[in-house]
Amino acid sequence: MSARAFFSVVLLLACLACATRSTKPAPVTLAPEGVGTITLTIEIHGLESDQGSVVVALFDSAESFERRTDAIASQTVAPRGGYATWNVADLPAGTYAVAVYHDLDDNGELDRTTLGPPAEPYGFSNDARSTFGPPGFDRAAIELPPGRHTLRIRVR
Repeated sequence: MSARAFFSVVLLLACLACATRSTKPAPVTLAPEGVGTITLTIEIHGLESDQGSVVVALFDSAESFERRTDAIASQTVAPRGGYATWNVADLPAGTYAVAVYHDLDDNGELDRTTLGPPAEPYGFSNDARSTFGPPGFDRAAIELPPGRHTLRIRVR
C-alpha cells in the first residue's frame, strides 16, 4: 500500500471516529418529510464481537467522500449479536456512499498496526474495495430512488 493510499484510509477512518457517540442511535432526518424522500436502513454485518462501537458515515458527493470530510450524517452505534443498524429518515432521493468501521476498543480512534494499515474492521457500501487505499466514490456509490431501502455492509 502506498503512503498516499494509506493516509487516505487513515484520514477517512479518523473522520468517522469524530462521529457522535450513542448507545441507541436516533433516526436522522435530513429533508422535510414527503414525496421524493427515502428511508434508509444501514445494516452492518461481519462484526467479530459486540465490544466497542460501530461508526457509520453517509456521504452525498464524490468530493466529500474522497476528501473524507463533510459527511451529511454520521452516527456511532452499539453492536449486538455481531450486527449493528442505523436508520436515516426523509433523506432526499439521490446518490450516496457509506463508510463504516468497528471501533473495537471504543477509544474513538481507528487503531492501526505497527506498519500503519487499519487494525480494526471497516467496510463501504457496495462492498467496495480497492487494492491501494479506500475505494473511490464511484465504486461505493448507490443510487436511491424515493421509498424505503436497506443497505447491507460487511466489515472486514
